[in-house]
Amino acid sequence: MFKRVTTFVGLLALIHPIAAQPSPSVESSAVETKATPAAATAPSPPVRVSPPPAPPVVRVDPGTDTARRLAEEKEASKQQLNRDFLDACRHFNKTKIEALLLQGADIDDVTASGPHWSALAEAAVNRKSELALYLLSKRASPDVADNRGRTPLFHAVRYNLGTVVTEMLKTAKKLDSSDGDGIDMLTRAVWQEQTDMVKSLLAAGAKSPMAASGAKSASTDIRRLFGVSDQPAAAAPPSPPPATPVATRAATPATNVATPLASAASPAAMTAEAPAETPAATSLYTGA
Repeated sequence: MFKRVTTFVGLLALIHPIAAQPSPSVESSAVETKATPAAATAPSPPVRVSPPPAPPVVRVDPGTDTARRLAEEKEASKQQLNRDFLDACRHFNKTKIEALLLQGADIDDVTASGPHWSALAEAAVNRKSELALYLLSKRASPDVADNRGRTPLFHAVRYNLGTVVTEMLKTAKKLDSSDGDGIDMLTRAVWQEQTDMVKSLLAAGAKSPMAASGAKSASTDIRRLFGVSDQPAAAAPPSPPPATPVATRAATPATNVATPLASAASPAAMTAEAPAETPAATSLYTGA
């Protein structure tokens, strides 16, 4: 029995120091309680903003990109070809002109010129009739307008290239071409007294009220082409003078009285009033 009591007391002695030590959870609670006021004054952490979503990735079809690049290269090559063609025309190099046409140069291209002149228009402006006729033989169009609406035919008329105009009129369809001021080529031909040019344009069907008006003061030949008479208009007969009004007067009583008195005068009074004849007059009258 004593042995059991001794053992129990020994166990109590071992348990007492362990129970006297503070619990770790209690100490941590106390620390947290003391740290709470300090934590309350600390700044709040910054709010994290999520980055914007990345743009969707556009996937380019390699085939489409290649086709676009080839089209751009083809267009650039064509423009260079047209520039070379215009340069060959300026030097009238027939061999190079024909070679470039076979390669696909546009004979009516206007992009290679500042005023948008085709090679044919530039030939007309520079009065190169031989080059113009050569380009017409290669089917160059006389109807391609520049940046002011003027066609190669307009330029040929303006610079009086009769042979070129005659050839152009075989295929031209635009006969009312005018410049930026509204002066058509038929009117310009009338103003410049180009009788043959006016005749050719009228025969081709060109019409212009402005040209018809200008023809009235043009040369005799041009007036006849427009049907303007050479004879001046007959003057209108002069109007008769106005009739003079006849004044009528009412007879007075004195006049009415004097008239019968005069008619009733005696022969003696009439004899007294008649002038006496001179002897010379009497002798002449009697034949003496």
